[in-house]
Amino acid sequence: MLRVDAANAGRSGGRDDQAERLDEILRQRFEAHQGRYGSPRLTAERRAEGGRVGRPRVAKRMQALGLKARAAKKDKAMTPSKHNLVCL
Repeated sequence: MLRVDAANAGRSGGRDDQAERLDEILRQRFEAHQGRYGSPRLTAERRAEGGRVGRPRVAKRMQALGLKARAAKKDKAMTPSKHNLVCL
């Protein structure tokens, strides 16, 4: 027989509800930024809104949702061309 403490009986902790809400928020924010924001930026944004969440948790939720931030393209290095020079 399973013994359950009376103080904890019928309590799920609410962690699942929090995870579902966080998932929805992360999905919306990720799409709003065209998939460019990773866990550090999304965490900072969430905290600025008053949410209490850590970067590792955001990273785990993003991974579970299949959200992976795309890196911005770097500028292409080009050598300066001087086409007006004449060879002698």
